[in-house]
Amino acid sequence: MKASNSFPFAFAVLTWAIGTSIAAANEPLWTDEDRLENRDLVCLGTVTSVEKISRIDAENDLYLAEIEIAEMKKGPKTLVGSKVNVYYEFSSSGLNKRCPAYAKLPRKEKRTFYLHNLTEEIKRALRLEQVKAPALFLKMDSDVRKEKGPPSATLGSPASFGPVIECALGQLELLDLDTGQKAAPIAQGEPKQEPHLDVYLDFGADAQNRSFPMLVSQFLYAVRATNWDVSADELEAALRTNGTPPRVRVLAKPQDSLPVTYWFRTRAGNLGTLQVLGFGTKPPEEVGIRYRLLKTKQ
Repeated sequence: MKASNSFPFAFAVLTWAIGTSIAAANEPLWTDEDRLENRDLVCLGTVTSVEKISRIDAENDLYLAEIEIAEMKKGPKTLVGSKVNVYYEFSSSGLNKRCPAYAKLPRKEKRTFYLHNLTEEIKRALRLEQVKAPALFLKMDSDVRKEKGPPSATLGSPASFGPVIECALGQLELLDLDTGQKAAPIAQGEPKQEPHLDVYLDFGADAQNRSFPMLVSQFLYAVRATNWDVSADELEAALRTNGTPPRVRVLAKPQDSLPVTYWFRTRAGNLGTLQVLGFGTKPPEEVGIRYRLLKTKQ
């Protein structure tokens, strides 16, 4: 496979023997803004082909993909329209059980890729010393993101809220606040189990009803509030002008004094208010919530 540009793209979370394993453990939890700041090149592109190149060691294989770049979000704009080579690592067993998870590159679907420069140390780890041109590598699955469209809070000044959405989450059910979609991380009939981190990343989940029960989140940035009827301007000032709010792990438990209200920002950048209304009293305990997102002036 030959690319029209000499920028190869590579991945190597070997926990590398290069001293990055501690940092890598926290990186799946980063916001898109954190990832943009800490990667060398960020682009929107489509995977056009994938092939296995070699065996790195007993547990890891090296793959080469070709990505056609549609948009540059960080890096030289001259790469738009070109195809780049992408080296990345995957389990030789075919099972994605590592944390951070191996990158998955679906074909024919646009994704945002957050890339590092391919250093000489990484070349040696991947046995790519023969690569002489400037190159890049993909580090982990959370460096590949689905496109959700423009965040509602970045297109203009917030004008008003959208409709109030009420829903109930069953045990282990996931909720994406940006789209309103719900999903269960396990198939019907399988034993109940907590989802792996990459399940949240793949679905874009913001909250989940855990089996304890309690409403939890891996990626929601929020502040506890008393005012559900906050104005758009006040919410904007609290969550954007004053900086990124803290990441909240446990939103509510049955023993809490409910309802509980939060002002939040999703990983995609949308702002809104969320209220935990209550938990069911009989198994399986559902949790009732309502939320709304800011709209923007078009």
